[in-house]
Amino acid sequence: RYNKEKEEWLFDDLNVHFKAGESYALIGQSGGGKTTMMKMVAGLYVPEDGSIHIDNLDVKHADLEYLRDNVNYFNQRTTLFNETIIYNMLYGNPDATEEQAMDILEKYDLLKVFADLPDGIQSNSGVQGGNLSGGMQRVTMMMRGILKPCKIMVMDEPTSGLDADTTKNVADMIFKETEGKTLII
Repeated sequence: RYNKEKEEWLFDDLNVHFKAGESYALIGQSGGGKTTMMKMVAGLYVPEDGSIHIDNLDVKHADLEYLRDNVNYFNQRTTLFNETIIYNMLYGNPDATEEQAMDILEKYDLLKVFADLPDGIQSNSGVQGGNLSGGMQRVTMMMRGILKPCKIMVMDEPTSGLDADTTKNVADMIFKETEGKTLII
């Protein structure tokens, strides 16, 4: 529940099992708790009662570094820095390379998203991505998530705000680049 003062529960007696290496989609009405559930899986919210287990480990008692290394949460609003687009894609992924990012962008025909910028992915994102369209911001953030190694990928509306062609390419990228991981969208 959002407000402990009220009797109204968002989830009551909810039991969900996500099998390792499988893909899942959570669907439902706006305000139904999909984002809240995803944040709970990622360890950002803790259930008032009950537990969430990853690798037989209760996330309430899990080491934060362990969770961050194994669960990658891609939310609807991620910070972009006043740096190049490629810098923003690689941020937080010390082992990822520009070549890896380029390979993925080319493989899924996503370089065209940045084609109108004077220096492509070498262009400056601006403060909070202010130099980029919403679609450019989304693909930049998506690449940051795809490049991060993890066991579980949790994505909150990864294709919202993208045109139909880019949505198809991003969806292809998500499903192919997360093979073998637990994917929750």
